[in-house]
Amino acid sequence: MELYRVFHDNAVRMGLDIARINVEWSRVFPKPMPEPPSGNVEVVDDRVIKVDVDERDLRRLDEAANKAAIEHYRVIFNDLKNRNIFFILNLYHWPLPLWVHDPIRVRRGDLSGPIGWLDIKTAINFARFAAYVAWKLDDLVDMYSTMNEPNVVAWNGYINVKWGFPPGYLSPLLAVKALINLIQAHARLMMQSSQLVRNLLDLYTQITPSLH
Repeated sequence: MELYRVFHDNAVRMGLDIARINVEWSRVFPKPMPEPPSGNVEVVDDRVIKVDVDERDLRRLDEAANKAAIEHYRVIFNDLKNRNIFFILNLYHWPLPLWVHDPIRVRRGDLSGPIGWLDIKTAINFARFAAYVAWKLDDLVDMYSTMNEPNVVAWNGYINVKWGFPPGYLSPLLAVKALINLIQAHARLMMQSSQLVRNLLDLYTQITPSLH
């Protein structure tokens, strides 16, 4: 039996009726995502002004995505729905694809890339990744959560470095930069002009705060 079925069986046995589960960016896009269509992204200095994820971009992303991973997620989530479990899909719980972030390299002070949330492109591509996931899985989702405790990523990655959180490079300035890009990623996801994605995410997307 698949392990997810065992987990779901145990959840029902314990009387649980809500589940929050993540999708993993690197499973859906193990290789770099294609560039967005011309005109879909606007950046001024370090500010992401817009990220439009339209039908052209979704089709382009679909060609690059790991279809087997998407289908496996559908099987898992469909099993939840068949058990009448309220399903919250969380889009980010800290891991990043290695093509987005090389934490060992950053820990050594090499900021030539890939540098994760220090790079404004990560905010742009996260918004596109999230829109693609919603496009493929929304019929199974009851509610969305964009990020789990994004402040942990910034503070523990660049301030509380003894905790072992990647990249573990001490720099308060970089902590602020990472947090700003995390906020921009959330904001662009919420404010995309694509009507398709807006209808899916406007009412339900949230950031899960950290209590640490």
